[in-house]
Amino acid sequence: MAKATSSLQIVARVRGVFARHWMDLGLIIIMYSNNTVRLQGRAQKLQQAGEPVDEMLLNTIEQEIKRVKEVKRVHFNFENWVKTSSGWERVRERERWEAVSAGGGGVYTVEGTQEEEEVSEEQLPEEQDVDGEQAVP
Repeated sequence: MAKATSSLQIVARVRGVFARHWMDLGLIIIMYSNNTVRLQGRAQKLQQAGEPVDEMLLNTIEQEIKRVKEVKRVHFNFENWVKTSSGWERVRERERWEAVSAGGGGVYTVEGTQEEEEVSEEQLPEEQDVDGEQAVP
């Protein structure tokens, strides 16, 4: 009977994919659970690599991660790139709050799609504690 691969081994393989492409692993958090890899942070190459991250590189990395035997799904939550139905798009700025009621993924301003808007402190949602009560500053 084949020995099961541990979560640590799978994360190590995913880290290897990023390392092969000169990605800065200090900026990426890799988590694995239930056949799903979750990635957070910033997609950025090491300074020594020279060339920047582009859509083709992100597609290549995604395909290589999906080839890891135990991985069925990959979820990306990068600060500077977002995967849409039409492909990868560079994110210019992430809004100050996440669209939790819309399913969590966050609200993004994608380059060239909308103008930047100043957000005043009064427009930000008030912080709440875990019981739904307003947090005391």
